[in-house]
Amino acid sequence: AGDRLRTVVRPVLQSFMAELRSAGHEASVQDHTDSDDAYPSVALTLTPMARGLSQGALASVLAFRYDPRRGIVVQRDIRPSARGRMVSTGFDRGGTIGVDALSPEWVETKTLSFVDGVLKAN
Repeated sequence: AGDRLRTVVRPVLQSFMAELRSAGHEASVQDHTDSDDAYPSVALTLTPMARGLSQGALASVLAFRYDPRRGIVVQRDIRPSARGRMVSTGFDRGGTIGVDALSPEWVETKTLSFVDGVLKAN
């Protein structure tokens, strides 16, 4: 599962990261596919450039994680701009797919939905 995450998910997320950075947003990819103490995962972190502000937006996360009972689980945590108030959010499930069925197109669809949600919330 770690190999599939590394070879299918990571390249798609890296491509999105590059596009988001070129648009002025902060973005990074975390690869936890070699971890011995947890299930493998790859995540995209996005902090959008707030409209007219250099601060105020919170980091949102899209994670693709291997779950031995479900396959690849997508979790997303979209955090709207703080703008001086407390924001409480939690992960929601964005879908699951079998490890063998994982494709770049599926990852791209989930990532586009995540990016759209983050930008609308901010």
